[in-house]
Amino acid sequence: MKYRTTPAYRLMVTHDRPGGDTQDPLITANLAEILAEAPALFDRLGDAARAGVSPESRAAKDANTPLGHHARILAMDHLSTGIEHLVVWHRLLTSGVQPYAAHMTLIRGAMEGAVTCRWLIDPRTDSADRVRRGVALLLEDYGNRRDFERDFGIAANAMTPPAKSAANRHAELQAQRDAAKTGRTDVPKMTALFGGYTGLEPGFGRGIYRLLSAYAHGKQWKGLTLKLQVVEDGPDAAGARLVKVSANDDLSAMLTSLAMRTATVALAELEAYCQATESTQPK
Repeated sequence: MKYRTTPAYRLMVTHDRPGGDTQDPLITANLAEILAEAPALFDRLGDAARAGVSPESRAAKDANTPLGHHARILAMDHLSTGIEHLVVWHRLLTSGVQPYAAHMTLIRGAMEGAVTCRWLIDPRTDSADRVRRGVALLLEDYGNRRDFERDFGIAANAMTPPAKSAANRHAELQAQRDAAKTGRTDVPKMTALFGGYTGLEPGFGRGIYRLLSAYAHGKQWKGLTLKLQVVEDGPDAAGARLVKVSANDDLSAMLTSLAMRTATVALAELEAYCQATESTQPK
């Protein structure tokens, strides 16, 4: 599927009204401008996938090692999922909708895909480590699927060959890893990936992930970053006051910009990884 850029400011004037009830039109215009590049990023990633790898590239070197192809495949998959979140955020915005919280989950998903991609193909590490990372992440993937199959009562022997259960694939990959003497590594927590691959100081990166997760998980402390207005004639309730909740426009713009920047860097690094060119310097 290919996404094509739509007019950045379509429907904005009719849906944004000054006065505090809806998003500041200047912020809306800024967000639309930032997100207008998301469809082009998605198309670039598709082009990179179809182009394959150059024989002299780091991706080719990794793939010449047993199990080394997994790093590229997983990096493509994670970044594709991440950038699609930005495309959907762009379409939501240009349709005239501004959530107070749901867009933060789109930003979170976008950045999760981007930082995972960057970790997998990190140009600062060597080929052996990238191979270990790809295998470790795929084992984690199989482990999650294995739990899903168990929860749904899907027996390990229920698959018709060549299909295999997650339990069988997990065991098979472990055996292949050990036979190839690939070695083991741990998949970092997402907080650590945000700390290392958003281009921010590690503490700020981790904090951004915690804030985005507060929105995704409905944590009450997300209210510290929202715009709240007490409803004076609201009903009384013990220990609570009725408030009108609106999005934090400045925060929306800042985090959207960060997500686009992180995805753009990840894509440039992935393109460099697959072709015989120097990588974009990690930021």
